[in-house]
Amino acid sequence: MNMVSDLLKVSSEDKLAEKVAASFSQKVVKLGNPSERSSVGNSFQESMHNLGQSAEDLAPSNWLEMMAAGISPYLCGKAVLDYCLSQDNIRAFVFFSMEDDLILSLISIIASEQNLQLVYASNLNLSRIGALNLIEHCYGDKAFFTEQIREKMTRERFARSTKAFILVYELKQSLEKVIELKARLRKTLPAATFERRIHGTDGVNDTTYLVELITNPNSLFLINRVRISRRDSLLNRLPTSLRGNPNVCVDGSAAMELYGLRKSRDFDLICAGTSLKKEILEQNYDVNNDHYKSLPISHLDVINSPYLHVRIYGTKFTSLATRQLLLSFGPRSHQASWGSKKMRDIELIASFYLEKQSSYIFVLAKLSTFITQLRLIFEFFVNRLMPKLPPSLAKFIRRVRGKLLSR
Repeated sequence: MNMVSDLLKVSSEDKLAEKVAASFSQKVVKLGNPSERSSVGNSFQESMHNLGQSAEDLAPSNWLEMMAAGISPYLCGKAVLDYCLSQDNIRAFVFFSMEDDLILSLISIIASEQNLQLVYASNLNLSRIGALNLIEHCYGDKAFFTEQIREKMTRERFARSTKAFILVYELKQSLEKVIELKARLRKTLPAATFERRIHGTDGVNDTTYLVELITNPNSLFLINRVRISRRDSLLNRLPTSLRGNPNVCVDGSAAMELYGLRKSRDFDLICAGTSLKKEILEQNYDVNNDHYKSLPISHLDVINSPYLHVRIYGTKFTSLATRQLLLSFGPRSHQASWGSKKMRDIELIASFYLEKQSSYIFVLAKLSTFITQLRLIFEFFVNRLMPKLPPSLAKFIRRVRGKLLSR
């Protein structure tokens, strides 16, 4: 995947995921139940209302049913993440570089567990950089983990390809069963197969970090393009009291640094709520809420909408497309150097999409990012338009949109 626009075409027909879901029969978690509320930030139901989904969309559905109904990968992903954030018994298995038949045989063992339900499944085709980043997500919290260890683990686990299949499940019994289940799965592997090609998350944090990564196309685009470590100084510049706060999003040049485009000297934020803004200002950070006043999207949209931000290691960052939109149409600065800085950043972003840093491709790169922006904003506002349309027309548009994105 080389462009964000490609990620908007994520197929709703992940055949392997469908087969896995079929293995679980009726044991697939229903999402989006209006009676359930997420304990962290805006619930999925609130977001569906805010993004213009009708009451029909709020009926409990699993993620495959939602995709088939034409609900975008962004909102399906948010439904999964919200559910996982509201539970403390969600865990995940990662199958590195395995053939589909082997994965399905292992899944049959997992599905046979009586008190286990499937929440989400995803078949990832990663770049080499994406494989390195996935290893970091799985093992980066270990004391022994170094850059050399990451390289070694990546070679061992992705020996045949850079594919990974991730299964997110809910265990309705003692979590000690996870260790037992992991051991059973590894014993089932063919003799010549490296047993560590199966990884199972052990705690809430490592599961959450993995789920937030795989359920947002913006985050997948990021990890396939930029090497990121949880020890990066950028991720540690946010005060501990604000880390993991769903009402805070890193904005400004720090978002550029996240994508590896340039270093940032300041660390700006956007936030929801007056008291939170006061807390941030008291810690000598700038709050950029007003920068979005001249745009058709607000700072609250950026914080709450999965279309407009990236979430990595529990922290939200303004997405690259949103950053370029702000640079192109946001407020002007009185600083004499602002014009040249803005054009430099716009060119860096445009070139990034084509994996280049040279000026001769600037026109093509700018066109590609303009198209990407249009698609993101179109997605965003189509969802806002839905409640104003007759139910039958809204349903028809969702189905047409779902078919177009699956091509």
